[in-house]
Amino acid sequence: MRELLDRYGPTIAVVVVLAALVILMPGNGDGGAGTTSAGTTGVSTVGGAVGGATSTGGSGVSGAAGAGGITGGSTAVGSSGGGAVGSAGGASSGPIQATENFTHAEGPSVWGPEHGPGNYPAPGPDTQCREDGAMPDFSLYSPVCVPKFSGDNGGATSMGVAGQEIILVRYRPQEDPATRATLSAIGGADDPEVVDRAAKAFVRYYNTHYETYGREVKLVTFDGTGAPDSDEVARADAVTIATQIKPFIVVHLASSSGKAFSGELAARGVICVCTTSNSRQYYAETAPFVYTILPTLEEYYENVAEYWGKRLKDRPAKWAGTNVRVSNDVRKFGLIYIEGAGDVIDPDGKRGREYFEGELAKYGIQLSKAVGYTFDIQQQQQQSTNIIGQMIDAGVNVVTCICDPLYPIFLTAEATRQGYYPEWFIAGFALTDTTFFGRTYDQQQWQHAYGMSPLWVFSAAKENSSGYRTYHHVEDDFEGNGINVWQAPIQLSFAGIHYAGPNLNPTTWSQGLFAAPARGGRVNAPLVKFTERDPGAIKDWVEVWWDANGTGNDELTKPGKGILQKSNNGVRYTFGTWPSEDPYAFADDPAPIFVATDPETFDHDADGHTHENDPPCRSCG
Repeated sequence: MRELLDRYGPTIAVVVVLAALVILMPGNGDGGAGTTSAGTTGVSTVGGAVGGATSTGGSGVSGAAGAGGITGGSTAVGSSGGGAVGSAGGASSGPIQATENFTHAEGPSVWGPEHGPGNYPAPGPDTQCREDGAMPDFSLYSPVCVPKFSGDNGGATSMGVAGQEIILVRYRPQEDPATRATLSAIGGADDPEVVDRAAKAFVRYYNTHYETYGREVKLVTFDGTGAPDSDEVARADAVTIATQIKPFIVVHLASSSGKAFSGELAARGVICVCTTSNSRQYYAETAPFVYTILPTLEEYYENVAEYWGKRLKDRPAKWAGTNVRVSNDVRKFGLIYIEGAGDVIDPDGKRGREYFEGELAKYGIQLSKAVGYTFDIQQQQQQSTNIIGQMIDAGVNVVTCICDPLYPIFLTAEATRQGYYPEWFIAGFALTDTTFFGRTYDQQQWQHAYGMSPLWVFSAAKENSSGYRTYHHVEDDFEGNGINVWQAPIQLSFAGIHYAGPNLNPTTWSQGLFAAPARGGRVNAPLVKFTERDPGAIKDWVEVWWDANGTGNDELTKPGKGILQKSNNGVRYTFGTWPSEDPYAFADDPAPIFVATDPETFDHDADGHTHENDPPCRSCG
C-alpha cells in the first residue's frame, strides 16, 4: 500500500508494494488448502452460495438496526459507533446489519427528476436483475438493480462529466527499481501492459453492467512525473490532473497515493479512491472527496478496545511465555504505534493513541505503556531495544502494534534477544495480519500471536474470485497476479456513479454510496458499508491466531510453515458484537479455517453471453 510508502520511506516500499499487489485478492491460493498444527485440513466446509443463506456458523452480525438509519434495501442500517450515519440518516443504535436481498420501489419503471441517491424507479418487466435484486454481475457487492436509463441526464453536471462521458483517471506513479526487482524475484511482479489491460477490461465491463445514465466512463492513465515517495511530486501531479485533465474521479489501482496527493485533489473538487486507513479527521477535512477500501484508523482502535474489554481484561495472559506469565497475573496492556517517518511526525499517530486510550477507559482499561516510533530503517535497532525495554519495565504481558509490517520483524527479534515473550495481539493493521509477513517475524514470539483482522478467508483458487471472473468475461489474456486488487477501486467508482443517479456530482456520488445498504458479512465476503463518519468499505472483523506449525500457501502462493488461521469457521463481528468468552485461539479455537471452498461469486456467465456487440455503456445508444 503506497500510503505506507509515503509515510515510512523507500525501504518499506520493497516489501509493502509486493504485498499490496496480492493481499486483497480473495483467491490467491494454488489449490493448497493448508493444514493446521493438529494435522487437519484448514478448509471451510460451510455451505451456501454468496447471495444465498448465511453460512453455517453465522455472520457474527447481531443486534437491531437503528431507527432512522440509512435505508436503501430491506434493512435499516445503524451506525457502528452510535452516532449519526451519513447525510441521509438520523440517530441510530445497534451494529450495522447486512442486507441479503434488495427491495425495489413500486410504481412505473420510468426515470424522472425525483430519482437520485437512495431513490430509484422499479425495474420493469424487461429489466434483467439478479435473484437477490442486484444488477447482473459476478460480485456479491453489485448495486441494486434499476431499469435502463432513458431521458435527459442533465449533461455537464460536474467537472469531468458531460452528456455522453465521464472521465476517470488512473494514477500510475513511477516504479521504484528495487521494488520491481524484488517483485520479479519472488514472482509477484506484473508487467505494466498486464495492469493496463486489466484496467481497461474492468472499465469496459462495468460500463455495460452498471448504470451510468447514458454516459460512457472513459479511462485516462496519468503517469507520475517523479519519485514515488515525494510529497512535492504527488501534489504537482494532482494539480496537473485536476487542472489539465479535469476528471470526475481518480483511482490508484495497486494501493493508495498518500495524503499529499488525495488532499490536493480534494481541495480541487476531485474524488479520489486512493487512500488507506487514515483518521476520521482527515476524511472529514477532505469530504466528500476521499475514500478508502479498508477501515479508518479509529475503527481499528474501537474494535481492539472492545475485544480487550470483553475478552482479555482481568484474565491471565495464558498464552504468554512462562517468564512473562505469572500465576493468576492478569493481563497488562502495551501499545506500540507509528507516529511518522524519519524526522516527519504524522499527527494522526498521537491523535489515534489518545482516541484509543479514551476507548479503553470505557472498559476500565489503562495502558501500562504506550511507545511511539518513527519509521527509520537506520535507527530500527536502537528503537527496538528501547521499545522492548520499556515494555519489560512496565510489566506488559500483552503487546499490540499499530505499525507498518516491517517493524515487527525487528521488534520480535529484539524481544527474543531480551528473553521477553509476551502475548502479541494482532490488530489487523497494515498487513501485519497476513501469513506472508507473519513468517518474517520471530517465530518464538509469533507463536504467541492472536487477535483480529478485517481481511477474510481467502479462496483456495484465484479462478473462483470476482476479479478473475469479471476480467475474463471481457478479456482472454493473462489476468495478472493483482487482478482482485485492481478491480476494487474501479468497481467502487462505478458503484458510486450507479447510486448517484443521472445528476452526477461529488455530492450525489457520496450520498448514493452512503445510502447503499450493507452487503456481505460472511466467511469469504466482509461486510461492506460506507458512511459519512467512516468512508471506508469494510465494517466487520474476524478473529485470528498464528499457527506456528500449520502449513500452506501464503498470499503470494508460496508454500511454507506457519499460517494465520481464522477462528471459529471464519465468523465475522461488527463493532459492538464481539463475544465475552475467552478468545477462540490456539487450542481454544473450535474450528480454525485457513482457506475457503464456498463460492464467492454468482454464475453471471452461465448462459454463455458476451458483450462484444454492446454499445459503449448500458444506456448508451
